[in-house]
Amino acid sequence: MTDLSIIVPVYNTAIDKLENCFQSIKKFISLNDDLMIECLIIDDGSFGEISDWCCRFSESNPTFKFHKKKNEGVSVARNLGIELSRGKYLLFVDSDDILISSFKVGDYLSIDKYDLIFSNLALDIHLSNVWQAFEGNSREIDAETVISRLVSDGTLNGPVCKIIRKDLLEQYHINFKETMITGEDLVFLIQVLLSKPKMYYISQCTYIYNLDKSTSNSRLKNNVELFIENNAVMYENMLQLIEECAYHEKQLQFRKSATERYVKQLFNSSADLLEMGLLTQNIKDYINSSLSRVDQ
Repeated sequence: MTDLSIIVPVYNTAIDKLENCFQSIKKFISLNDDLMIECLIIDDGSFGEISDWCCRFSESNPTFKFHKKKNEGVSVARNLGIELSRGKYLLFVDSDDILISSFKVGDYLSIDKYDLIFSNLALDIHLSNVWQAFEGNSREIDAETVISRLVSDGTLNGPVCKIIRKDLLEQYHINFKETMITGEDLVFLIQVLLSKPKMYYISQCTYIYNLDKSTSNSRLKNNVELFIENNAVMYENMLQLIEECAYHEKQLQFRKSATERYVKQLFNSSADLLEMGLLTQNIKDYINSSLSRVDQ
């Protein structure tokens, strides 16, 4: 049986970035030769030159499997990767990022104890700017530790730096919400957490992340109301997580932090729209309506 499936959605990523990404995964697979690992390249309708390059790379590297589909968005691509994967565990990698090859995962997967494993990421190749998932050493972690981090910042939101047991997703019918344009990663994680997984934190940097701040503004500009609605969906899911997975004495504090974070997101979106000249009265009314529904 395949131990680990690495899922890489691709959409028109520059070939030099793809080369760096795929070579890092290739080295990672080689280092972890005690495991059966596959890498699924899910091409979400890229231009011919990029698709052809990905296809050729997979043909010359048998642990890589290439799948071409029409362009439907990254969530659809990730969901297809989950469906096609054969691994007991899943690991998501973005096509312009780098997986650190020295990351040894066999010790954590072989004990077959954890459903969700977190690790740290860096924002540069020299590992000088690291986002730590949690403070402290490697250890088992509980839901409150994760919730505390989620309501404070966005460090954990993305699907990367997480190893997830596949049958957990199947058992609870968890996937990426394909109609969302922002926040789908956080909602996916919250749904995983609502299944009450057994969790572990590896205090090691395993991933180099390419932070692109322009992407979020582009989605906001192209579909303002859906972007704001998606923020409300994130907030509602967060309140559900707090209610179901946090001890009663911590719930008020967590709800307050989640609400403050949501209001800040709406404020930042308003500021971005104002700067872009898109803050119409209708949008102001829509944002005010969203604010009126916040947890009191």
